[in-house]
Amino acid sequence: MATGTLERPQTVVPSTAPTVGEQKARSAEAFDSTAVVDPPVVLDQPEVRDTGAKIEHAVQLILALEDLDERQLIVNRIQKSLDEDRELSVEQQAEVDAAWRAEFRRRIDDIESGRVQLLDHDEMMAQLRAELAARQAHPLHANAA
Repeated sequence: MATGTLERPQTVVPSTAPTVGEQKARSAEAFDSTAVVDPPVVLDQPEVRDTGAKIEHAVQLILALEDLDERQLIVNRIQKSLDEDRELSVEQQAEVDAAWRAEFRRRIDDIESGRVQLLDHDEMMAQLRAELAARQAHPLHANAA
């Protein structure tokens, strides 16, 4: 090895690692309960120590999976961990619920008082198309394009 260069260590996957066929056969629940197999590159190497590089490396490993079901299992597992991290305390959830009840009440009051007018779907779509056409026809919009 030349001085000043880094050599990537070889990673050996143990023979007990599940095959791709075995992984495909697992259900989502079984996949969640299994130990994670070390990735082929150690994320503590100098070239992948910063967070951005770790994220990019992890994304590339996931995208390299050809089976869409395998990628979906990973996405589901990540989403589950995010949802668990975002769980609110009882007090926080009560505040959110109270805020939504107040918003619903405000909207109902606006409708019942006549401050807002409800539109059916066709009317709403016609108004949106007209507004979009007007914006696209505006001289400032044409110059921006």
